[in-house]
Formats: sequence, C-alpha cells, structure tokens
Amino acid sequence: TIYNLCYTGVPPEVQRHQWAKVQNNLGNTYLRLGERRTGTDELVTAIGYYRMALDQGYGPADAASRTVTGANLGIALHTLAQRRNDPDLYALLALVDAIRGGSARERELAGDLFAHAVANG
Repeated sequence: TIYNLCYTGVPPEVQRHQWAKVQNNLGNTYLRLGERRTGTDELVTAIGYYRMALDQGYGPADAASRTVTGANLGIALHTLAQRRNDPDLYALLALVDAIRGGSARERELAGDLFAHAVANG
C-alpha cells in the first residue's frame, strides 16, 4: 500500500506512532461526519478508529498522543450516548469521567461502580 511505501526504512516504533495518528485522524473525520448526520454509523466508525489507535498504535512514550485520542474517544462516546438517548451508556460515561479526572476517593468509588455495572450488564 502507499502507507507502507511511505514508511519503508522508518523504525517500527515511529511507524506505530504514525499509524496511530492516522487512525486518530480518521476517527476525527468520522466524528465530524457523525455530528452532522442523524444516524450513528459514523460515530460507531469513529469509536472503532480511536480504539484501534489506543489498543494497537501508541507505545509507552506516546502519553500525550494517547491522552488526545482518549479525549476524542470520550467525545465520540458522549455524542453516541446522546444520539441514542441511552441513559445507561451516559451513566457509564459519567463513571469513566470520574475515574479519569476525579479525586482519589471519587476514582476509587467510580471504579468500583463501573466494575459492578460491567459485571452485571
């Protein structure tokens, strides 16, 4: 593919980081499309690209890029929850926000509630 030709001779850790940035940018494109349309297909696609970048792309030295992609994923999930009018998904997202940005006590409580919610469907 053209992508592979562009990165011939580039160290694997640089390739991985660049690949993850491309996935993040694709996610941003689909998120913007999803914000302009009434369905949820584009939002779901955006979430998939963000997850690929987070799960397979960024290495330990890519904390800043990982944080940006995580924030983008949060925006896409929030938009999807609103679009679907899904209070359960919205509640889980609130717990995730508390885990990521709350005080130590809030993070612990939110983590316990999130684990309970996931375990019990």
